[in-house]
Amino acid sequence: VNMPKKSQFGFMPPLELLKLWIDNGFWYDRQKPEVKYLKNMQLVAAMAPPGGGRNCISSRIQACFSLV
Repeated sequence: VNMPKKSQFGFMPPLELLKLWIDNGFWYDRQKPEVKYLKNMQLVAAMAPPGGGRNCISSRIQACFSLV
């Protein structure tokens, strides 16, 4: 889940997109103004300690996952 570079405002857009799906259970279609539901899915993610080009993830994203 570590991303190499944060955006200008400190966000990681791919992770924010995952957070949208985890929180709401859907994404918006960019071509048509309608909701796309994703059901019966599991999300498994891995990350390494920060450093060497990897950044820490925000606590907003971290709250969506169970950490081991």
